Amino acid sequence: MNSGKKETLYLVTSAAGFMGGQVVRQLLAQGDRVRAFVLRGDPGVKVVPREAEVVEGDVRDLARGIILAADKGAAGAGYILGNEEITFRQFAEIVAEESGCKKIRTFLPIWAANGMAVCMEAKAKLTGGKPLMTRFSICNLARNNAFDSSRAKRELGYTTRSCRETIRDEIAWMKDAGLIANPTQPVYNGVRKAAAAH
Repeated sequence: MNSGKKETLYLVTSAAGFMGGQVVRQLLAQGDRVRAFVLRGDPGVKVVPREAEVVEGDVRDLARGIILAADKGAAGAGYILGNEEITFRQFAEIVAEESGCKKIRTFLPIWAANGMAVCMEAKAKLTGGKPLMTRFSICNLARNNAFDSSRAKRELGYTTRSCRETIRDEIAWMKDAGLIANPTQPVYNGVRKAAAAH
């Protein structure tokens, strides 16, 4: 990093995509800080460089916030478009309640999760499989993701959906797309299938 250059923080949307990923890498290479915005549950997050701060969010709120900033924002002003802060434990509880899945009863301390991630990564490298946990995923769970959107709320009238609503919508989309099982569909030979209408 060039010590004579002032470090700038950039928010890059679609950071898990091809173009967004290129922008993230270029900004990091020139010594800037990067906040990488990705959609909740995007598997492409694994390619975002570890040096970037990963932020997951509801793109509907982000799009509205960008429009508000363009319409009402002060020239040269920066606005943080974040949602309410929740812990991973709160997130897991909401997911269980909204999806009908069993609640997680035990949460590992970060040091133990990191140790397991190292083992899982090593096994995946040997077998060619995909690790259930990685050090990168644990790093993102452990980091401070508290952002202050009060300026955007005050100056732009920015509001967000609740985390619960966003998670509920994501679960509904994943069920409709067949990415997770829908408990309302009948099970045949261990596979859920939509009931045929007669």
